[in-house]
Amino acid sequence: MTLASIYCILILFENLFKPCQLYLPPQNSVLSNLSLAS
Repeated sequence: MTLASIYCILILFENLFKPCQLYLPPQNSVLSNLSLAS
């Protein structure tokens, strides 16, 4: 494992997890709004 390959893997993982972090708060707010409405 070279440093370059390790950096590539880290960047790939960051790109995978960033969308999850971006999408989780809106989903939680929608779920909370549904529970409040019901």
